[in-house]
Amino acid sequence: MEQSMVKKLNERLYCLEQALNNVKEGILISDKDNRIIFYNKEMAKLDGLNQNEVIGKKISEVYKVDHDHNEHIHVFKTGEPIEEGNRIYYTTQGNEVDLVYKTLPIFQDDRIIGVYSLCRNVAKLKELLERTMQLQRSYSEDNLNTRSGLNNMASYTFDDIIGNSQVMTKLKFEAIQIASSITPILITGETGTGKELFAQSIHNYSQGNAEPFLAINCAAIPENLLESLLFGTIKGAFTGAADMSGFFEQAGEGTLFLDEINSMPLSLQAKLLRVLQERRARRIGSPKEYSIRCRIISSTNRDPLISVERQEMRSDLYYRLSGLVLTIPPLREHKEDIRDLIDYFVKKYRLVYKKGSFKLSKELTELLEAYNWPGNIRQLQHIIENLLLRSDKSPIGVDSLPTHFQRELLSYTKTTGKPKVMIDLNQQLAEYEKNIIAEILKKTKWNISKSANQLGLNRQNLQYKIKKYDLKKSDRQR
Repeated sequence: MEQSMVKKLNERLYCLEQALNNVKEGILISDKDNRIIFYNKEMAKLDGLNQNEVIGKKISEVYKVDHDHNEHIHVFKTGEPIEEGNRIYYTTQGNEVDLVYKTLPIFQDDRIIGVYSLCRNVAKLKELLERTMQLQRSYSEDNLNTRSGLNNMASYTFDDIIGNSQVMTKLKFEAIQIASSITPILITGETGTGKELFAQSIHNYSQGNAEPFLAINCAAIPENLLESLLFGTIKGAFTGAADMSGFFEQAGEGTLFLDEINSMPLSLQAKLLRVLQERRARRIGSPKEYSIRCRIISSTNRDPLISVERQEMRSDLYYRLSGLVLTIPPLREHKEDIRDLIDYFVKKYRLVYKKGSFKLSKELTELLEAYNWPGNIRQLQHIIENLLLRSDKSPIGVDSLPTHFQRELLSYTKTTGKPKVMIDLNQQLAEYEKNIIAEILKKTKWNISKSANQLGLNRQNLQYKIKKYDLKKSDRQR
């Protein structure tokens, strides 16, 4: 019985170690003696060290850190976790490592038996973001004395918003009305509905349209880097930091667009709320404050009240940001605009891919109009781009759609009760195309190049259709 229990425990331990060795975060666990008892593959990769040579050693034997600055010792003594932060440190072998990490205690009943750190490498991301900030700051400064036109990093105006349906006409009118206000604006809408398009259009219609428009996606950047980007840093704020203005400073009297604000960590939301209330901020590590002069436009990809209810978004921040609210409807609620959007994207990608006078078939257009578009306008845009890339002749038919979407589109249309005549028509067209291809293949004795030339297709498209219609060489005798 004892041996059986030991075997099960060993198997369980082995499974846990295998799982932790395959996660994409570095994991280091130390015991009460500050010795490393677990060190996964990702951590070894981040440090540039060997797992077997690290396990069993004290942290001070692996990293250049003294007793007073050993965070694992501090967490073990106090029981207080160290929340996510950025550090540059050195291994005893001289490797420099730039990580975002957090360190937490491991409790068993009421006592601490170990400490663990979860780590991510952000050196490349940090470098890219800092270079982006420098470029944007340089761009803003270069344009301070050349304020003609819309030279402000905002590309879109209300003329670029396609849609003449009643709901979109009303929405554009509302957006134009609030564009002149300095009150924070909250734009809500599902992913792919065009929230940044409206944000840029509002900025370009406002009196401050010559000032910068800066956008940042709050869901795509780790918390400490997001804080650095927003507020800026001074040299020495953390090892390796440089003097850098944040987006609040760079925006000047322009617009700062906080995309997916509901994904911002709650701790950073509290800091943002204070800044918005006081209209003052300070760079990380600096005692000096600077004034906030820009207008804030933010967005959420779900109902903000649901985010508040789920404690993803602070209620006080929501009320601070939602002085004016603009709700963009999903594409399924204004399907009458789909044809105009199709025409717009077809013209756009005809120019991009030099396709001449390509257009969609009537049958395909009607199917696209009937579809529900869970990915909204962005999904429609990607489908049209795919169609223009894949097609060799006009009009473009259903068969030019990506295979997975073709099945989804036809399945959806059947399920939702689109008039049966359209489904029958597509089936008849497919059967007609199959027979034509089979006939040409028979005449050319299955010479793929000759057949493709006579059909006006390239070899790849013909091979695809042969596979699609399950044509066999034996068909040539029919």
